[in-house]
Amino acid sequence: MTDFASQGKTRPWNPVHLNNCRTHQAYYTALSRSASAHGTIILQGFDSRKITGKASGALRQELRDLELLDEITRLRYESKLHKTVTGETRNSLVHTFRMHKGTNYVPATVHQSIRWSQTDPMLDPINHDMAGKVIAHARNKQKEAEVDNIQLTKKRKYEDEDGTESIEHKRKISKTTKEQILSPLKCKQVASKPLTRQKPLNDNQQGKVPLGVKWNENSCAYDATITVIHSLWGDNPSQWSHRFDIMNKELLGMMGEQFKTVATNTEKLEMIRDKL
Repeated sequence: MTDFASQGKTRPWNPVHLNNCRTHQAYYTALSRSASAHGTIILQGFDSRKITGKASGALRQELRDLELLDEITRLRYESKLHKTVTGETRNSLVHTFRMHKGTNYVPATVHQSIRWSQTDPMLDPINHDMAGKVIAHARNKQKEAEVDNIQLTKKRKYEDEDGTESIEHKRKISKTTKEQILSPLKCKQVASKPLTRQKPLNDNQQGKVPLGVKWNENSCAYDATITVIHSLWGDNPSQWSHRFDIMNKELLGMMGEQFKTVATNTEKLEMIRDKL
């Protein structure tokens, strides 16, 4: 299989053809499928230049951004993050942090290989908001012109000898409208088997399965976060409620208090998510 197809797999025995890999990312993907060095064999040879020619500029920038985000996370956790460091996007958050600390500031934990300086500056990835507009695709214009030609041809074909349109023409021309021709193809409806409910979990199993959240209107990120936090809180409610209050009373503290109502079945996790 290709390195692309192997992503996500774990192979106890992993023979690899690195000569067929084009980039250092492909080398990494192929080799990191291995469960152990003992179970890995490199067939033939490989081009060492692909893994010793330095990382690409985009990858170096990515690693540098992650280092700054790590520093921002640490400072925020320790309640030491300056109030001017804000942003709803990754780029704007990193940008405000660099404006506060200075563009030449490098966290002490950054590895020497990706540290930036005046001679090797870090790129500023800030993207300013731009007004957008929808532009009609050229293909749609071409299709509309084709529809007009079809309708015009039909009109000429079904005109009576005395120059008036026949009833037959009106019936046939109505079947071919722009909406019908330009609309996407409809897929065949395939009857699916009805879902079967699993057997209820017993008490021993219940404790091992995290309580989940019902999805609603693109709530995926909130659902995943609340599920993880609630699972942590369930290990030791009093201890975690205290930690949540210290870390962030407004949000985490609120969730810690509301988790108690979930434990008594007076509220559901979905209600806490919606409040958040």
